[in-house]
Amino acid sequence: MEDGHAGRTYWPTGPEPVRRRDAVRMIGEAIGREVGFVEPTAGQARELWREVYPAEVIEWFLEMGRHPEGNSWVSPDVERVLGRPGLTFDRWARDHAADFR
Repeated sequence: MEDGHAGRTYWPTGPEPVRRRDAVRMIGEAIGREVGFVEPTAGQARELWREVYPAEVIEWFLEMGRHPEGNSWVSPDVERVLGRPGLTFDRWARDHAADFR
């Protein structure tokens, strides 16, 4: 909302890398129950997502999925813009637990 951001592109990430399985586990902990994690095959994912996303986005998602450790890169953008580190995924999951119940 302040000057200096027009035309800029930011890559917001949390302050730590989080694997998909760990994100699901943290959501389960936040809501107080176990949540299963099932990774669809590439074909299943294409079928599930084809009505929602363009083909190039689906392929990008699938490419990200080829890295089981998840995104190991952490962007400095959130801290630069906010002046403080972003929230951890665990904190975010606890803050939004009601959204998952």
